[in-house]
Amino acid sequence: DVVIVSVPISQTSRVIEEILPLLRKDQLLMDFTSLKVFPVELMKKHKGEVVGLHPLFGPLVKSPEGETIVVVDERPGEKWKELENFFQKKGFNLVYMDPHTHDRTMAIIQNIPHIINYSFLAYLKGKNPSLTTPVFLLQKYLAGRILSQNPQLYFDMGTLNPYGREEIKDYLNNFQHFADLLEKNDKTFMKELETLQSHYQTFIEEAKLKTGRIWEIVKEKKKRPTGLVGYLGPEGSFTHILAKKLFDHLKPYSTIPQIFKDVENGALEWGVVPAENSIAGYVNETYDSLIRFNVKVATSFIMEINHALLSVESSLKDIQKIVSHPKAIEACRGFIEMLGVPVEYASSTTARLAEREPGVGYIAHESNAQGLNVLARNIQDHKDNYTEFYIIGKKEGFSPTKTLFALSIVDRKGALRDILNVFEKVNLSKIFSRPARLYGLDYVFFIEAEFKDKKLEKEIIKEVQPLVHYWKVAGYTHDSLSLQHH
Repeated sequence: DVVIVSVPISQTSRVIEEILPLLRKDQLLMDFTSLKVFPVELMKKHKGEVVGLHPLFGPLVKSPEGETIVVVDERPGEKWKELENFFQKKGFNLVYMDPHTHDRTMAIIQNIPHIINYSFLAYLKGKNPSLTTPVFLLQKYLAGRILSQNPQLYFDMGTLNPYGREEIKDYLNNFQHFADLLEKNDKTFMKELETLQSHYQTFIEEAKLKTGRIWEIVKEKKKRPTGLVGYLGPEGSFTHILAKKLFDHLKPYSTIPQIFKDVENGALEWGVVPAENSIAGYVNETYDSLIRFNVKVATSFIMEINHALLSVESSLKDIQKIVSHPKAIEACRGFIEMLGVPVEYASSTTARLAEREPGVGYIAHESNAQGLNVLARNIQDHKDNYTEFYIIGKKEGFSPTKTLFALSIVDRKGALRDILNVFEKVNLSKIFSRPARLYGLDYVFFIEAEFKDKKLEKEIIKEVQPLVHYWKVAGYTHDSLSLQHH
């Protein structure tokens, strides 16, 4: 009943043209493209309902509440009304625009920040200043986040937006104007800044407050824990990459339960373990260990999983064999088949990387290159591949936004329904069950709930406890802490 076009921007026109003859008149045709003028114009050739959508969020978002979707309702009908109602019930913020207003807006809020930050980092390349300031560091962090995104996506957004070049030219004229005033030692510069300060007075106060909070968080994160931290090894794994970003004193472990055990007995201050992958699903050992051990989740991080091909060789045509851990090879099966070379499984890719064999390509994160050439990036079959990691410990959580519960329900008809009814006032971002051979239980349910009110959390806990055999606050997670590495 609903056909959605969700392909790279550069392929959108071709795909719409190809499917138009195949559509029925009673079907709703939609697209998720970041631009709207050309997709909507093409979709109008369809005889049925036509609606263009642009979700202004990515796959790291766990909850739909408050997230914005731009809607171009070119030719809405009954099917769109049903979807519109669905989106509104889920808490999405629907913003209606015509396609030209949308694309000009995107040129301003996307193209301009991108070009500013790309040129900022390009300018810094090779300069390596020995000092920094809060403003400089925050700007650098923002630029790094933008640079981490898919280059093809932003190239398409910059070249295919009909208003992109116009807005960039306008911005560059303003940049050159202020540069010229400084070059000429023209005091008009100060007068124009005063005019801007007056125009943005309310926003300035808000910006000072919010960037001040961000800077406090940055300073707090620099106070890294001094205790020993265990991570699921080996060295060079994605868990290790995250751990070394957060902690200094690290110890690799071969199993998740052993990390939990050593955190429980005090041998480790913290542990870093994978919890859920967007492709492979939940990491069962982590959730089983949350039941077995007196350890909690202190916070969580979401990390984008990107694989690269590393080698001493300088060209793909010189690769005669692929060597890597079985999981990495499986994740990049399509790329390997394209190369048409044999594979060799290794228990530790890091150890093999040190051998630097001629003719061998190693699949690993590019941060492991250490002098090797990066022959290809993002070679995994699934491009939107993310893993949520838990930081486990015996201390309280760090600025949590969600609470993770583990519970075993009474074995009776409607028991789970009664528990979920208690949670009806809050958003549930996770609910699943695990077999439990502990305390004589059959299954334990994990429920992740978003609480904006601690009083409400206490009330729900009080209501739920009489309905369950087993109950544990398994920890606290965060829905906006993410690390992206390319």
